[in-house]
Amino acid sequence: MNELIHAIYDAAIDPKLWPNVLDRLVIASGAYSCAIFESDENVGTMPFQIAHVSNTFPIHEFKNYALQYQGLETVERSLAKSVLSASDEIEAISDEQVYDDYEEFLKQPNVKSMMEFGLRHRVIAFLNKDNLDLSQFTLQYADGRGPATAEELKNLNVLLPHLAKSLDLSRPA
Repeated sequence: MNELIHAIYDAAIDPKLWPNVLDRLVIASGAYSCAIFESDENVGTMPFQIAHVSNTFPIHEFKNYALQYQGLETVERSLAKSVLSASDEIEAISDEQVYDDYEEFLKQPNVKSMMEFGLRHRVIAFLNKDNLDLSQFTLQYADGRGPATAEELKNLNVLLPHLAKSLDLSRPA
């Protein structure tokens, strides 16, 4: 895990390293893909932008999905924010923690679209607890494997503060 933490900080210096770092996070988390979204209130049509994405899922598909379902994704972000703990710790939460009725969640058009790509379960983390709208990390899991386990979330929670710090360090650069 230490090598991955070092790689996360290397990406602060060289942004071209982010896709490979996210690939390693995908592997470490047992996920299929992941992305980091950054908010941009100055962009009228798209309140959040894809800042970095793993190599495991085509970037154009992420962009198409984000454009098509930004309204639903914004609602889901709000729901996720409402279940976060009040602590300052960055925490990963799964869709199963966000929705009281998970079967209803699966009927959402954006979720159905993800399922067409073979994805089903997701994890979300807000990388700045002082400004939940600034940076969001997401993992997507393959449809056949089930949601993130408690152990996977625990391991991810060790890495997320480093990811957040690296993003903060890279902004001025």
